[in-house]
Amino acid sequence: MHESTSDSTETAAPLPRLGDFGADSPSADPARPSVVHDARGLALVVACYSSVRALMQAWYMVKLLLQNHPPITGAAPRVGMFLLLAGVNFWLAAALKRRAPAAWRAQICLSLLALSSVVFVTKAPGVIVLIAVHAFILAKWFRADTRAWFGQPARLTQER
Repeated sequence: MHESTSDSTETAAPLPRLGDFGADSPSADPARPSVVHDARGLALVVACYSSVRALMQAWYMVKLLLQNHPPITGAAPRVGMFLLLAGVNFWLAAALKRRAPAAWRAQICLSLLALSSVVFVTKAPGVIVLIAVHAFILAKWFRADTRAWFGQPARLTQER
């Protein structure tokens, strides 16, 4: 029988805290404002949702065509719109993680677009939740620490 001469007092690596997800966790970069983590999570949710919607719409179009039904008017542009939205949000999630300066302005544009579409187009019961999420992100997005983290000037207009 083979006996081990090594000491069994080795300690395992500590377990991560609940909510820490590797390099993207807020504690991985202590200077990162929490709203950046929230915006990245929202971008990933929207990207995944848009991808699923595009696949569902395309599957439905193919199903109707195979059954010799006339195509739905506007279905193909809807698939394209959902794919574009998914692509932009996947880019935004990656750009927010990389701290790209263009991501700061893109998040503003996408949140304003989402707020306007939610207010004027959507009649779903979850509209209040969507308005609250985008308003929360926009309210914290203009803070000095968030602007500084992205390398943006302290004010929107720089004095000359």
